[in-house]
Amino acid sequence: MNFFKKILTVVLCIAAFTACKKDNTTSAPAKAGFTWHENDPNGTENYTENCQLNKGDQTIFAYTLNQNGGASVLFNITLPSITVGSHDLAEPGVSFYFRGMRPNAATGAINIKSIDMNTRKASGTIEAHTVGAQVHSVYGTFTDILVNQ
Repeated sequence: MNFFKKILTVVLCIAAFTACKKDNTTSAPAKAGFTWHENDPNGTENYTENCQLNKGDQTIFAYTLNQNGGASVLFNITLPSITVGSHDLAEPGVSFYFRGMRPNAATGAINIKSIDMNTRKASGTIEAHTVGAQVHSVYGTFTDILVNQ
């Protein structure tokens, strides 16, 4: 009978330890910067960490650095006001440029989800569409980009 109690105790301990096992799966935090997909929202992801929101001139822009130390602009978006919420790309005062698309010919929206002036970070999404260009759609996300006054 003593042997049976030992086996039962071991089985109960194993059951207790496996039932209380900690779930170590965590989702990776979104990387800071600007990610986008061209033409297909599930297509190849592009990324740059060189981006910022400028409250003073009400722009959001992203760029890459070339080998000569210069910059190549990827996105340049001017809004009538830098506020949390959705901004239609067709509304007055909005200017939208993305390399590969015709300037200011896109429809869609930019959605600023958060602006935190304490951490100087902003996040949001953009979706733009046009016709007659190499890139006819762009789907982007900016995460924790720098906010300048």
